[in-house]
Amino acid sequence: MSRALRDASGARARRAPDAWPGVPAPAARVAFSCPAPADAAEFLRAADASRGRFAGFADVPLDPRAYRAWCQRARSPRAAGFLLRLRDRGQLVGALGLNRIEPAPLPRATLSCYGFAATAGRGLVSEGVQQLVAWAAAALGLREIAADARPENAASLALLRRCGFEPLEAPARLLRVGGAWHLHERWQLRAGNGPQPGSWGSA
Repeated sequence: MSRALRDASGARARRAPDAWPGVPAPAARVAFSCPAPADAAEFLRAADASRGRFAGFADVPLDPRAYRAWCQRARSPRAAGFLLRLRDRGQLVGALGLNRIEPAPLPRATLSCYGFAATAGRGLVSEGVQQLVAWAAAALGLREIAADARPENAASLALLRRCGFEPLEAPARLLRVGGAWHLHERWQLRAGNGPQPGSWGSA
């Protein structure tokens, strides 16, 4: 796999959603697709079965209206959201996205990701994140990706470390998740930093 986020001279400017160069290429075990209305029933079943994993850690659509709204945000001018599936069987693994995309002066975005319970513990989301940030550098010209995680969310912190993110030396900040405010640490991946091949863990 290519390095997660590389320093590319002459990096391409952020493209409009209708001009995006497809989706991230498949990785060894996972593949990406753009969320669509046809995926709603499958997504909502997986989300409902994973409620315990997300409580207080991630805002995941749990009803048709919330899913439709997420699909719209996933292809908005400042976001790029994708479904993550097993490459061989097509089973839904989770969702990954880049939010608050800024093309200048420093091309950057914020990562969001979560995995469903049925395929947890196999490193699939870690694999997807590595492929997503590689695509973000090559296709969107991003040079910096941030991520927020609660200090008690050990699985998310381990995933970020595996994918080359480093914690920022800044006070934790309050973010609203699931209707309540929680302290989050900010992590960052910069151009030239990336995970070692084969380092995917169990997230």
